[in-house]
Amino acid sequence: MVPRTQVQLAYQLIRIRLFDERALEEFSRRTLSGTTHTCIGQEADAVGVIGALERSDIVFSNHRGTSWPT
Repeated sequence: MVPRTQVQLAYQLIRIRLFDERALEEFSRRTLSGTTHTCIGQEADAVGVIGALERSDIVFSNHRGTSWPT
């Protein structure tokens, strides 16, 4: 497992939340077209899974994949 500090994990959680909040803002202003589905409240799932992966692991996300940090 790639070691991650609590600060790095918190940074990823906040980064995802800010992205999703901004996406909602832009969608409500109609500067984004289509639909939007955020992961607000589910950030820890993405951060926890990614934090536990090995470098050789592969992840495919097809459901609300914008929040999965790389």
